[in-house]
Formats: sequence, structure tokens, C-alpha cells
Amino acid sequence: MRESVFPGTSEDGLLSRNQGTGTSTRAGVWLLLAALQGVAFLVAGGWHSSAVVVAAFTAWVLLSSTVVAKFVGRDRVEQPGAVSAPEPAPPGKPEEAPRRSLVSDTERELRKAIYDLQNLFAVSVDLSSTRDVDELARKLVLHVLGLMRVSRAALVIPEDRSDLRFRRRYGGGLTEATLLSLPLDARDPWLRKVIASGKPLPIGEALRTEEVLSRAGFALALPLQQSGKLEGLLLLGPKVSGAEFSSSELQMLSLLGNMASVALANSRLYLELEASAITDALTGLYNRRYFDRRLAEEMARARRLDLPLSLVLVDIDHFKRYNDEFGHPAGDALLQTLAGIFKATSRETDIWARYGGEEFAAILPGVPREGSRVFAERVRLAVLAMGNTEGVDKPVRVTISLGAATYPHDAKLVRELVVRADRALYAAKNQGRNRSVLFSDLLPSERG
Repeated sequence: MRESVFPGTSEDGLLSRNQGTGTSTRAGVWLLLAALQGVAFLVAGGWHSSAVVVAAFTAWVLLSSTVVAKFVGRDRVEQPGAVSAPEPAPPGKPEEAPRRSLVSDTERELRKAIYDLQNLFAVSVDLSSTRDVDELARKLVLHVLGLMRVSRAALVIPEDRSDLRFRRRYGGGLTEATLLSLPLDARDPWLRKVIASGKPLPIGEALRTEEVLSRAGFALALPLQQSGKLEGLLLLGPKVSGAEFSSSELQMLSLLGNMASVALANSRLYLELEASAITDALTGLYNRRYFDRRLAEEMARARRLDLPLSLVLVDIDHFKRYNDEFGHPAGDALLQTLAGIFKATSRETDIWARYGGEEFAAILPGVPREGSRVFAERVRLAVLAMGNTEGVDKPVRVTISLGAATYPHDAKLVRELVVRADRALYAAKNQGRNRSVLFSDLLPSERG
């Protein structure tokens, strides 16, 4: 006996034997399917609120319980471990046996539908509560394997709207090499057909992509779309039992796909909102608020692990003159170009932020004093070698000034580190600009 995800229920023990008529049981099936269609309509219609979906499923569960009690003749759900005494065969003529068999088959289908859909309800709650795309994708693959009872499953997601090859890939029941080798391209004729269908389609061998996917062990493809945008593609292997997918299972898969599409869209939206809260919109670097928080965190970490921490402040020389001569659009383009150079000349662990206006800041975890000098000079020379930016039609020499300070040599507190890096930057500008200065290079009279 397989246990359901709901306490006190199981696929075999969810309902007792039918004590009503075949007509009543079939009516129950139709009511349940109507409720399922209603939930599918809510999800497919673009409802992004997971609360709406969960509420709809809750209504379905209540309805299914009512249907079970009314049409199957039970006023309660059997408790786990309860064993019903065998019932005597109902009296009747021999020709009534086929009718009783039909009723029994219908009841069995009803039991299975309720069991699967209650599990689907649990899946919807799980997916709607997950915000991280990677975690969501891995959960979805596992749920598809269990709910659809297939031998393998894969989910491919475009990195962004321009990603036509679905670079983010997740799988279960297959090797990573197989997963990465799948020839998926949104421009492929077969894949365009799958996306346009918006429903589960069998994978044949008529086209090259189909043939490769079929050899990789996949039997079914389902596009995941939300509000007209492709969120991903779900690939399923054959059922473990070897049987074909029934119409009710395909309907179940479509509903699962709709829920997954909403969850993926919500996850993307959440990440975009989170990124916008800590990112400078123009340059793509972190904003001042995130910089302040991160510097405090890195200082605490450096103190705890007894590591150095350097801070470099950067200012664009004569930026106001540049703006006045070439216009603000050219000034914005320059800021964006410099942000790209800063990131290209840094480690992944270095943290760049737009400090304000034409000023930038770089947090360098684990970098000592002399390391900050090497870093500052590398950045300065990269900017010096830069060509003209957009909107500038004549040769222009753009330079930057940099000031650096290091914990624990120059400062013990966050505020001290910022002030002393700023003192070094001020000295760099006073000394003629286009240079980098360390706080430890300053004379006692310059340190303030």
C-alpha cells in the first residue's frame, strides 16, 4: 500500500468499496474533474499569486472529500492501519457481475485521481514557497519523477530572454553528460512546434532533435510558459511500468506544468526585485546601501579570521568638464564603460560599488597593503588604455585617481577605513590626479 502525502490517507485505503451505484460514482468523477479544470483555469490564466492557487486546491480537497462521502458512501476517511473486514459479495444475478466490475473500475480510477491530485496539491505548496531558481528546478524534477512515475526527467531553463540554448539544465535519472549534450535550441523547428502547442507532446523520431532526445530516453516534452513567455522545457522519460500515458495523466502533467511556470516566473521576478534593491541601475555595480552593509560584514569576517581587508576609493578626473563638453548621455556611457573595466580587472571575490556620482569603491577581502597598490595601479592603467566612449567623436584622455587603506594596518574600524581611504584619494587628486595613493604613503601632516 502506498501512503499519500496527507495523514490518514493512502492510494488503496482512501475509499471503501463502493456502496452506491455506478451512476453516482461516475458523477463523483465528473465533479472532481470539473474542480480540477477550475484550478487549471486559474493557473493557466496567469494568476501569479501562489495564495490563489493554494486556495483553489484547498477548495478542491474539500470538494473531493464531499464527493467521496456522498457518492462513494463513506462519511469518513479510513485511518492509517485500519483494516476493513471483507464484505460479502452482494446478491444478484450472474449478469450483474460485469456491471459491478465496471463500477469497481470506475471507483479505482476515482481513488487514484484523488490520491494523485492530493499529492499534486502538496507539490504546489512546495513549489510556491521556493524562491531560488536552482532549488525550484531541482525540486520540480524530483516531483515529476515521483508524481508521473517516469524513469527520467529533465528541466531546461533559458538563462535569460536571449538564451536560445537553455544553458541552465537539471535532470534526474540520467547522467550530467547526457543532460549537457542535449541539442536544444529555441529556433529548432520541432522545438518551436512544441512551444507553440503549449501542451505535452510525444517525442518521436521524425526530426533530428526528436531522434536525439528519443535515443537519450525521453518520451514526452512539455513547454513551460507564463504570460506568453517561455520559462523552460520539461522532458519526461517513459513510465516505469512501461504503460502509455493516460489522458488523465497528461491532464495532470499539464496542470503541474502550469504551476511550475507560475513558480518559475515568480522566482525570476523575486530575483529581479532583490537585485534591483542592491544594484545601481546605470552601472550594474552594487549600490551605496549594499556597499555599507557588505563592508561591515567583511570587516567582521577579517577580524574574526585575522585577515587583511583593503578598501579602494576611485574618482573620475574632471568628470564635470566631460559632462559639460559631451553631454550627460556620454557621461552615462562613460560610467557604464568604467564599470565594465573595473569588473574585468578584478577577482570574483572583489566587491565593486558605485559610491556616489562619479565615485566608486572596491572592497578587497584578504588583500594586504601592497596588494591594494598593485590592484589600484592595474585598474588605473586599464582605464588609461581605454578608447573613446559612445557619444564622443574626438580623442579624449580619461583618467582616474585612487586612494586605498587597509585593515588592520591603517584602521581598526569600518568608519576609520573609509575616512582614511578618502584621505588617500584626496591626496592623489592634490598631487596631480591620474595616480593611486595609499594612506600609509601620506605624511603625518596629510593624514589629518
